[in-house]
Order: sequence, then structure tokens, then C-alpha cells
Amino acid sequence: MLKKTYFFFMLMCTVLSSFAQTKEVALQPTISIQPLENNLITISGICANNTAKQQQLRYVLQVQKRSLNGNTNYNTQSGEFNLEPGNKKTLSTTSINFEPQDYTEITLTIFDTKNNQLTQQKRLLTAQDVIKN
Repeated sequence: MLKKTYFFFMLMCTVLSSFAQTKEVALQPTISIQPLENNLITISGICANNTAKQQQLRYVLQVQKRSLNGNTNYNTQSGEFNLEPGNKKTLSTTSINFEPQDYTEITLTIFDTKNNQLTQQKRLLTAQDVIKN
């Protein structure tokens, strides 16, 4: 009896976890990287609204870059925006100089109107990101 109960429990956990993995994300932040000439890249923060209602939101796009010689640069952009159901919007765009040996981390965070964090995406730039296709 114990083996049957354990088997049933494991089966239910597997089924429930597969449903959880296919759940659609309500708000989906994306960090887009576009290589330009002379080691410049354009970074864009994008948000998609996968819900059935309009969203009033706030964003913060942060870029932190540390070079091998110890210099650190911070760039923070923020603002408020409305996003219609099923739409996506470019929230902010910035360009930076990128060297492959630099440590560059980008964070896009989305908040509701009460300043509660709803979602976040982080991305670490690599040399592969700056290769033009």
C-alpha cells in the first residue's frame, strides 16, 4: 500500500510540475543587444504584456560595466508606461562601448504602480553579443 501511495504522489507531482512549466508569463521583460561599429552596442529594454488587461507599470534599466583597470560605470534609466493587452513596448535604449574583457551586467526590472517588483531579467554581456551577423 505504501508503494502505491508513493507512486501516486510522485505521479501527481510530475503532472503538476508539467502544468507549472507551461504557464504563460504575464509580463515578459527582454533585454535586446544590437552590435554597432567600433565596439559600440545598443541595449534596449522591452516588456511584453501577455495578460488580457492594460497594465500601468514602471521600469528600471541598469547597466553596470567594470573594466580590467578597475573603472566602473553605471547607467540607470527609468520611467512609467502603459502597456495594452497582447502588446510589447521598447521602454529604453542606450549605447555603450564594449570590450570583451569588460564585465557588463544589464538588469531590467518591472514594477507595478505600488512599487512592487513584478519581474526582472538580468543579462551578462559576452564577446559573442558584439559580433555582427
